[in-house]
Amino acid sequence: MLNHRSLLLGLMAVLVLGSLTGSSDAYQVERAPWSELVATSERAVHGHVASSWGEWAPDGSGRVITRYELLIWDERQAAGPVGMDRVVVTLPGGQIGNRRTVIPGLKPFEVGDELLLLLSHTPWGWQPIGYDLGILRLNDQPAGQWSELETLLRGALGQARVHP
Repeated sequence: MLNHRSLLLGLMAVLVLGSLTGSSDAYQVERAPWSELVATSERAVHGHVASSWGEWAPDGSGRVITRYELLIWDERQAAGPVGMDRVVVTLPGGQIGNRRTVIPGLKPFEVGDELLLLLSHTPWGWQPIGYDLGILRLNDQPAGQWSELETLLRGALGQARVHP
């Protein structure tokens, strides 16, 4: 009986301590202000996804990456090539054959997605800064938000280059 009693007291102690610790919600970090993200990016690109393909990660890890070709409608940049109407963006994750790499919290792009990307150049190519932090999916945004972002981008990265 002593063993059952000790077990019951221990279980009650855990339940009482658990109820005193407050909410069991996950810890959440506040998203960086968009103006700071724009200021740290090398390119800001507005366009849509034209195609995608999976590749093996160049580091030989056996992980899969996905490259997305974006048709650029509008671009502001602090550095990088000028005069391009397309850019290839790399994200971790994807599928080749039966090998699939999934990155929790990073939703893959779909062909046709309208995006605003804040990019930096890495050894793997152009990537959104902070992955999901540098991605704004315009398909999911209210109509009035693009004009606010346009003003912010113009001030942060300078002159625009608009493609027909």
